[in-house]
Parts: sequence; structure tokens; C-alpha cells
Amino acid sequence: MSSEADHAGKATIPTAATAPGSAREAPPLDKRAIVQHELDYRRARRLSIMTWGNTLLVAIAGGAVGLQVQSGNDLSTNQRVLFTAATLLLVGLTVAWWLSHRRIENDLIEHRKKLDDVLGVDLGSLHTDDFRHVRGVYAVVLLGIAAVLALWIP
Repeated sequence: MSSEADHAGKATIPTAATAPGSAREAPPLDKRAIVQHELDYRRARRLSIMTWGNTLLVAIAGGAVGLQVQSGNDLSTNQRVLFTAATLLLVGLTVAWWLSHRRIENDLIEHRKKLDDVLGVDLGSLHTDDFRHVRGVYAVVLLGIAAVLALWIP
């Protein structure tokens, strides 16, 4: 059996005993640790989404150029339309998935701010980190445009 000392400083998973409104609700510091853990997870997940999407878009652009250079022939119109549709679908799904995670992050940041107010923590400008997160969408969209151009411009 583990003791209380073994679990000191570790985030706990909410249970019926620590759920809001229960007889034994988790203290704000534990809640903040849980929120911060989820926020860190979402940020890592969003980075994975961007990396995954960008890798596939670079592969599409490189594959289109490679096929045209190696064979000496241009892609047929049907092939270009098919690859363009697949590229646009990939960009759309990547951006939607990325923005969904960002929306959840914003909710978590607001919840963390409330917990910080209860705890008396003032992080100031560290709470606002929106600009650096928007650039990932721009990268996906720009790579999508590059992939489509690689398909249509021999």
C-alpha cells in the first residue's frame, strides 16, 4: 500500500470523493494541477496535429513534383482534381481539429485563471498566449496552398 507521502505533489484524477459538490471536494491547488496537466496535454496534442498535417502536406507536394519530374509527364486533370480534393480535405480537417483543441485550451486557461485568483497567484501576461498559437493554422494553410500549387503548376 502506498502512503500519503508517496503521492505528495502529484496531480490526482478526480473521483466521486473529489468531484465538485461532493462531501470532500479537492482543494484549489489540486484542481489547478489537474487543469494544468490537461492544458499541457492539449498543447502537446495540438502540436502533434500540426506536425502530422504538415508532414502529409509536404509529402503531397513532394510526391506531385517527384511524379512529374521522374516521368516527364504532367499529371492528368483527373489526378490533379483528386489530389487537390484530398489536400483541401486534409487542410480543412487539420485546421478544424487544431481549432477544436485550441477552443478547449482557451476554456482551460479561463478555468486556470479562476483557480489562480482563488489561490492568489498572479501570472500576469503569462495567461495570454493567443498569438503564438494562431501561427500553426497559418503554417497548415500555407503548406496546403503550396501542395495545391505543386499539383497544378508543372
